[in-house]
Amino acid sequence: VNFVFTLFFSIQFLDPYFSIILSILIIISSIILSKEGIKVLIDENPVNSLIIEEIKLSVFNLDHVNAVEELKVRFSGNTLFLEMRLSVEDHISVVHANEITKTIRALSKKYFPSYNVETFVEMNPLSGESSLGEKIINLLYTMKSEFKEISDFKDLNVFRIESNYFLSLAIVVDDDLSLEKAHELSNLFERQLREQVPYISHIITHIESQTMLKKSLTDHLVCTPIEPGKKKEVQVSLDNLLKSIPEVKGYHGLEIWAALDFCVLELHVFFNGALNISRVHTLITEVEQQIKNTLNIENLTEVILHSEPLEGRSEGIYRERNKENVS
Repeated sequence: VNFVFTLFFSIQFLDPYFSIILSILIIISSIILSKEGIKVLIDENPVNSLIIEEIKLSVFNLDHVNAVEELKVRFSGNTLFLEMRLSVEDHISVVHANEITKTIRALSKKYFPSYNVETFVEMNPLSGESSLGEKIINLLYTMKSEFKEISDFKDLNVFRIESNYFLSLAIVVDDDLSLEKAHELSNLFERQLREQVPYISHIITHIESQTMLKKSLTDHLVCTPIEPGKKKEVQVSLDNLLKSIPEVKGYHGLEIWAALDFCVLELHVFFNGALNISRVHTLITEVEQQIKNTLNIENLTEVILHSEPLEGRSEGIYRERNKENVS
C-alpha cells in the first residue's frame, strides 16, 4: 500500500501511520470480543432485580428463616435455575425444612410461569457458613458422567439440623428402565455419593422418569395431629385399598407426620420389578389419588409414595403372600 501511494501520489513513509491504524483496529476488536466472552462466561441475570428482591423478602418472611444469604438466577434455553442459600433457626426440623423448600418452589412457579424452573435450596443454621450446595452440585454432575442411565437431577435440597446434614434429590432416568434396575441404580448412586460426602447423614433419592411431571404444590394447611388409634384406623383402610389394586404387590414403612402447618403420609409400595419406570409413575399417581380420595385424614397436605421392586423383599405386608412382617 505504501508503494502505491509513493508511486502515484509521491507520499512517502506511511508505514507508521498504517501501523497505528491497524493497532487501533486490533484493540477495538479485542475489546468487543472480550465483552462478548464475558457475557458467555458469567451468569447473566435474566430477571428484573425488583422480582429478585420480592422473592428474597417472601422467603425471609417464612417461619424459621433468619436470612437469605445468597440467591442466584441463571438460565439455559427455557430452563431457569434458582439457587438459594438460607440461614435458618438451629432447632429447625425436617418437616419445617421441607415446608420451606415447598414454599420456595411455589414462589418460583408464581414468578416464572413461562420457564421450566429448577430450584436448588441449601439451609444452614449459622449465618456465614460455607456453602455445601455448590460443591455437591458440582459433584453430582461429575458423578452423572459415570451413570449413563441418569439423564438429570431435580429438586436438590441440602439442609442441616444440629450437626447433621441432609440431602434430598430426584434422579431422572430413562423411561424404559425397569423399576428393579432403577432401584439398583439409585442404591449404587447413593452409596458412591456417601463415599464422596461422608458428612451427609441422610440421603433421600426419588426416582423419576423423563416424562414425569412435577407434583403441584399445595397451600399451607392446618393439620390435626394423628393419634395412635387414628393411625391404626388409617392403616386398616390403607391396607384394604392397596389390596384392591392388582398391580400393588405389598407395602411397608407407613409414616404419618403431623406438625403445626404440615401433614404428610409416606409409604413404600412394592411393584413388579420388571415394570418400566414410566408405567410405575402412572401407577403411583393413580394410587396416590385413590389414597387422597379414600382415606379419612383431615387436611392431608401431601402423599409421598416410594416405589420399590417386590423381588428380594423380606419385610412388609404383601398382597400375594400369606406372610406379614411389619417393619
